[in-house]
Amino acid sequence: MGGRFTGGQKPKNMKATITRLWKMVGNEQWKLISIFLLSTLGSVMGLIGPLLVG
Repeated sequence: MGGRFTGGQKPKNMKATITRLWKMVGNEQWKLISIFLLSTLGSVMGLIGPLLVG
C-alpha cells in the first residue's frame, strides 16, 4: 500500500499554476496574507521570549 500522496504529478509550469491558484482564491487573499504574517510573528515572538528571559 502506498502513502496518501504517492503517484502525484508535478505541474509543468509551477509559476502559472501558483498564479492560477492565487486568482482562484480571489477575495480571500488578504486572509491568507494575514495568516502567514501572524504565524511568522508568532514564531519570531516564540524565539525572542527565551532570549529576553535569560
